[in-house]
Amino acid sequence: MWFSHVSSPLGPRVRTNYNFILDVIEDRDLSVINKLSNIFTLRRLDLSIVDDVMKASYVDPDIIDVVKSSVGGKKIPILASYYEL
Repeated sequence: MWFSHVSSPLGPRVRTNYNFILDVIEDRDLSVINKLSNIFTLRRLDLSIVDDVMKASYVDPDIIDVVKSSVGGKKIPILASYYEL
């Protein structure tokens, strides 16, 4: 799911910020973060922190229920973002 937000004008261009949930990983699985960290700005969201819950639900309202109802280990949503000029 892609959402576009106009951030601020930079000269004749408008910078657009794209945010999406890249993956929901287990606490010990960092291979996704290591592979894509040079392409996107990645952030691990901790759903016990209210600010991270708000960011996750802003990007994808259903991700909170997906993580809370997942079976198995502790699941962590990865928020990816990048700017397009």
